Amino acid sequence: MFFQNPNHFFKSCLFVLLSIVFAEGFYPEQGWSQQNNLPPSRRVFSADLDQDGSDELLIAHNTTLTAFRYLGGDLGWSKLWSHDGPGVVQSVLRDERIPSLIVAWGMGKGKMVAPSTVSALEPLSGQRRDLWTFKGGRSQIVNLQLVQLDNDPELELLIAHFVSKYHTRRVILDQLSSPQPQAIESAQIRMATSWLIADLDGKAGLEEVIGRVYGDEKGEYGDLSIQTFNLNGSQVKVGQIIPSERGLKTMRVLSSSQGQYLYFSDGWVAAYGKKAKATLKRLYWSKGRINVERLADSPDEFTFFDIWYRIDPNSKRELWFTHGNKGINLIIPNSYGPWTVKRLLKTAPIVNAAIAYAGNQWWAFLPSEKGTQVKPMTLPSPEKTSTKQ
Repeated sequence: MFFQNPNHFFKSCLFVLLSIVFAEGFYPEQGWSQQNNLPPSRRVFSADLDQDGSDELLIAHNTTLTAFRYLGGDLGWSKLWSHDGPGVVQSVLRDERIPSLIVAWGMGKGKMVAPSTVSALEPLSGQRRDLWTFKGGRSQIVNLQLVQLDNDPELELLIAHFVSKYHTRRVILDQLSSPQPQAIESAQIRMATSWLIADLDGKAGLEEVIGRVYGDEKGEYGDLSIQTFNLNGSQVKVGQIIPSERGLKTMRVLSSSQGQYLYFSDGWVAAYGKKAKATLKRLYWSKGRINVERLADSPDEFTFFDIWYRIDPNSKRELWFTHGNKGINLIIPNSYGPWTVKRLLKTAPIVNAAIAYAGNQWWAFLPSEKGTQVKPMTLPSPEKTSTKQ
């Protein structure tokens, strides 16, 4: 059994159900506005589609993805294009190294029967070219990542997806620009809800990092598994285990002035929100071994759903944002001791949000069936966020 305690199973199901309700039908508190009467949404994203330094807003509602550009002042957000896809929009990936916007579609509220599909969209028109599809299973994409895996100049695309209720695998798409990209599939891993490939140790070759919400069928909190990546090996063997305290939700490989590291959030539904604490951690390689550094604890949240690292175009200041179950936070690095978690905006426990920079202003967006909610964010001045010496 996945859960030995049936009460734990019931609580977990209830939590997931409530998360879906919040995500699909949440209407935020007063103070959020519907600028330009933005359409309803189930998920929201942002991306610099034309790579001009200003973000566009991507609104997903059922199978439709619509892009909006900020025109400034009273003009607000103007529709750029809209595209109807083969399933519910689950995630997007914009990377300046390729010309396309990568979009993952699947099943969800609004279309409960749909294959998992990954497409390349032309960023300024929305014209779609399907790269990969999988019929059956849970139709849910875990992660999308562009990575250099072989000797040719073209990047490969990592797709991690559910193939059944509890099992996931990775698919590497090679030759993305060809009419039929080659798919290299791995074996399955139980409850691998985060998956990426990166150079963590600075040596030749890459590492594969798999995050599991629950460590195994006994219902443990979960862990990170780190092993050498093998492109041609179909088997995925669990490598060095890094336990989590309360379960892993999201992880990113991010490059900042401090270097390139793996960042992840510790704290998720394994403790049903009662004991878990949202914690930002950093994993790095030093003297031949893996080290995990605890960076910041949220005082009142049990998870960070997402992590964003951005550079403010005006001040050139490095900005760390997290989206937790109580709001959107600015994480302020300190030279010594824990980093500071500062709440920028308060929200209900909704599992999706987006931040964007447009019109010399930072924005936050939340999905809502009553119209996508938008609010400008005021960041504290650099003097108030200076590091401790």
